[in-house]
Amino acid sequence: MRFLVFAAAAVLLALPASAQNTSLRAPEWAQALIAADIAPTTGGRLLLSGDGINTAVRITIAPIHGGVARVVRYEARGAATQIAVRRFTGHPTTGWWLWGSDTPLMKSAPAPARDEIAGLLRAAMGVSTAISTNSPSTGAGCAERAFVEMTLEGRSLSMARDCVSAGDPVGRLARRVSELGG
Repeated sequence: MRFLVFAAAAVLLALPASAQNTSLRAPEWAQALIAADIAPTTGGRLLLSGDGINTAVRITIAPIHGGVARVVRYEARGAATQIAVRRFTGHPTTGWWLWGSDTPLMKSAPAPARDEIAGLLRAAMGVSTAISTNSPSTGAGCAERAFVEMTLEGRSLSMARDCVSAGDPVGRLARRVSELGG
């Protein structure tokens, strides 16, 4: 059994950065939510990158005090964009339950959003990984936390935010992708 674990880790480390599964870096609170979006049989995808996909973002965003959590995957293939949304209901202390069918709600993003998301994605990926998390806040300004997986032009990165803030490039990206998802 140990051999299999070490072999799987070696294979993942040998893959180029663009093909790595950034979901493996998810904080504990986000893992169960992301698991719903990585099963290909239900319309999900383990890896963000794929054939013809030059831009992809998967955000896992959850309210700190319970409510509706979302996993929203945005991807651009050439001129076409696609958004896949899964919603969950619950609370961080009791868990999250899928709200709706196993397959995600699929829709296309409006054309102007493509350039906007690319710009937000570049800004978010420019943030140093040394500040890839921020401190939690329980004040009125902090309602959600997010785990953001990003792929742009062959580069992959993931970042966690304990407090989604409009003053942070990763927070702006998470909020905009969530708005596009509905």
